[in-house]
Amino acid sequence: MKRLTLCLVLLLALSANGCHNLFNDTPARFVAVGSAGDICWSVDGAAWACKAVSDDQLNAVAYGNGKFVAVSSNGDAYSSEDGKQWTSETISSGKNILGITYGSGLFVAISADATVWHYDTSWHAGTVVSPLGLLKIAYGGGRFVATSALGVYYTDDPTDNDSWQFVQLLDNTTTTFDGLTYGNGSFVIANLNNKVYIAADNFTASVDWQKIPTGIPMNFPVVTYGSYNGSDILILAGDKKITTSVDTGAHWEDITPNNFTAWIGGGAYGDGQFILSGYDGNLYRSADGGATWKKAVFFSRPPKEQVQAVTFRAVE
Repeated sequence: MKRLTLCLVLLLALSANGCHNLFNDTPARFVAVGSAGDICWSVDGAAWACKAVSDDQLNAVAYGNGKFVAVSSNGDAYSSEDGKQWTSETISSGKNILGITYGSGLFVAISADATVWHYDTSWHAGTVVSPLGLLKIAYGGGRFVATSALGVYYTDDPTDNDSWQFVQLLDNTTTTFDGLTYGNGSFVIANLNNKVYIAADNFTASVDWQKIPTGIPMNFPVVTYGSYNGSDILILAGDKKITTSVDTGAHWEDITPNNFTAWIGGGAYGDGQFILSGYDGNLYRSADGGATWKKAVFFSRPPKEQVQAVTFRAVE
């Protein structure tokens, strides 16, 4: 009765199917992971449910080949076909795995000590590709790209441990590359010096990267690519700020809502919606290209702590 009552309330406030589909056989479209080992899922981006699946922090999540995979601060991976029921396995015990992405039939994961693993039908032993740690990883245009303190590492074949190449973009490690996304043929990264760096997916050198000041100070920014009304949109979000660009990063507009106090940890785009994960334990949703933002509604309980990352079940 309690679940039915809560669902009826959500049905009035949200879509007709969002709450009901949280607990039936409808696969999740969005999945978010948290610092307390929580995984949250949503069918429509508005109504969400959460449960604990790990005793460790979950850092990142990706979707590909019919399943979601999340990675933890203790070297484990959690996988699910529907985003609701999860199984675990160990990639490398004790490793702080910070990022994961999917492309070319492979999941590729990276750790804080710059180890890289790949998964086809099982996880393959990783190799250290950098003297510096790796922070984020993304896939696009047949290429895997991972950020480090000084620049990016890239490969078209992560099964070849010797294939990773380095492009230096910074002269020192006083800032880090915290944001990374791919869209419309380009990789976009962001860092603490209030700049975004943009390159086509066939880049090979630092001269291939445009360095564009945003003009908006922001700590630990994350960047997400999407579209609205036929226009490409980049959303850049960090500590208590959300900005947007509709011209591939050339100009940025501060669109932070009034009284917005969240620190954003990750972002995703799908089904015409941007979803941002907050370190305040909330998820923020925009269905109009970033013009307005609403907090997600959680059925049962919200995440216990920070929401680290979010992803979308893309059409394959």
